Amino acid sequence: MPDVVAHAGATGRLGAHPAPSGADARRHPGMVLAGRRTTAVPPAGVIAPVVPREFGGGPIVERLWQAAARLPVGGALIGVSSADGGVGRSTTTAALGGVLACAVSGLVLAVDATGRSWGGLTERVADGDGTVWDAVAGLNAADTNDGQNRPRVHTDLDIDLDTVLGWTRRTPAGLHALVAEPQRTAQRRPPVLRETRTAVDRLHQHFSVALLDLPAADTRPAWQSLRDVTVPILVARAAADSLRHTQRLLAQLRAAGLGDVVDRTLLAVVATVPNPPREATALGRQTAELVRRVVEVPYDPHLARPEPVDPRRTRRATRQALLELAAACLTRSKPSAGPSRASADATDADAPPASAAGRTATA
Repeated sequence: MPDVVAHAGATGRLGAHPAPSGADARRHPGMVLAGRRTTAVPPAGVIAPVVPREFGGGPIVERLWQAAARLPVGGALIGVSSADGGVGRSTTTAALGGVLACAVSGLVLAVDATGRSWGGLTERVADGDGTVWDAVAGLNAADTNDGQNRPRVHTDLDIDLDTVLGWTRRTPAGLHALVAEPQRTAQRRPPVLRETRTAVDRLHQHFSVALLDLPAADTRPAWQSLRDVTVPILVARAAADSLRHTQRLLAQLRAAGLGDVVDRTLLAVVATVPNPPREATALGRQTAELVRRVVEVPYDPHLARPEPVDPRRTRRATRQALLELAAACLTRSKPSAGPSRASADATDADAPPASAAGRTATA
C-alpha cells in the first residue's frame, strides 16, 4: 500500500491538510507523517491514528492498532515498577507511553508517582512549568466550596480538560506527563503515592491510557498499586543482579498472596550497555517462566541520553520491542480493580510484601 499522509495534529509535523485544532488536536496526538494505514476498524465517530512510517508494519503493529482502536476513555491503567532503582523505569514509561500515544486515538497520560523531587519523567519530556503537585493541589482546591474550605461532593465532570492539560508537559510523540515536583516549601511538595493515585483515579476520565511511574516495589503502597492497576509492569536491567532481585520480588509477591499480580505481570528487561552479559540472558529466560511475558529492550543511544523520549527515533530493534510491550499492555488485560486501595496506614508504609502476607490474604 502506498505511503499516506495524515494530519500533523499535536506533534506539529506537516501533512497534506491543515492540522486539527482544539479538542481534535488534543485527542489525536499520534497522527504523524505515516507509513501505512492500519486495517483496524475504530468505533463509530473515532478517527484511528495512522501508523507512523518509522513503525513499519507487521502483525505486532496490526495487533496494537486494532486493540488501540477499541480502547475506551479510561480504558487502561498501567503501573510500572521494579525491584531496584536505576534500571530505566522512567525511561521505559516514557518510551512505552510514546508508542501508545501514537496508537491510541484518545489522550495518554504518564504520571511520576515516585514521590521524589528529581529525575524520573522530568528529563524524558519537554520543558514546562506544570508538575504532579499542580494536579494534586488543583484537584484539592476544586473540592472546596465557595472558598470556605469545606469539603463538597464532587463529580469527575467538574474537572475541565483544558485545566488538566495545563498541568501536563508533552513528549515529542504526544504523551502528556505529570512530572516530579522539584520544590519543598510551605506551599509545594512532592505528593505521596496515595495522593497521586487519588488524583489519577479522577484524571483518568480524560485519558484512554494512564501510566504510573511507581517507586521500587519494596513497600506496601507500591506493590499494592501493582495489584490495583490494569497491567502491572516490572522493569529490570539486563544484568544478573537486577534479574535475581526481580525473581526474589516475584517470589515475595506470591508469598504475600499476590500470585494473580505475578501472573499478569509484564517484565521489560532493559539493556543499559551494548552487550549485556550472557548470564543475564539465561536469567531472563528463567524469569520468563514466572511472569506473563518478558520483553527484551536492547541498548539504544536515544534512550541512554537524558533527553525527551521519542520512540520513533529509536533503532528498529528497540521500536519492535516497545511495540511488542505496548501490544501486550492492550491485549488480554484484566479489568481494573477500581479506585486505589493504596491508602495503607502509616504503620504499613515500610512493610515489605512478605511481612504483610497475612493481612493481604484476608483483604
